[in-house]
Amino acid sequence: MAIAAPDRAPLAVAVAERIGVAIVDLVADAGTPAGSFCLAPRAGGAAPAVAGGYSQPGDTAMVLQTSGTTSRPKIVPLSVANLCASAHDAASQIPRSAFLALELRPS
Repeated sequence: MAIAAPDRAPLAVAVAERIGVAIVDLVADAGTPAGSFCLAPRAGGAAPAVAGGYSQPGDTAMVLQTSGTTSRPKIVPLSVANLCASAHDAASQIPRSAFLALELRPS
C-alpha cells in the first residue's frame, strides 16, 4: 500500500498505479489545524490482510524518508522493534514525573 498526497508525490503515485500497489490518498484540509489529515482509499481498495493479529517485532511500523543532506533522500522502513527501542530509550532519559504525555518521533 502506498500513502501519498497526490499533488506532492505524483511520480510515486504513478509508479504505484503502474505496478498495482493499492493507493491511499493523504488529504489535508486547509480549514483544520496543522498536521491534520484524512486517509482516503482509492476505488478498488486494497487486498485484505493476509493475517490478522498483533504486530511482530520484525514488522514494518513506519516508513520514513531521509532528509538527503549527504546524498539523495531515501525511503527507510522502521521495524516495530526499532520503534519500541527508540521509545524506551527516549522515555528512560526523562523522569516520569516530568511529563503527562510524550510524543516520540524518530529524528
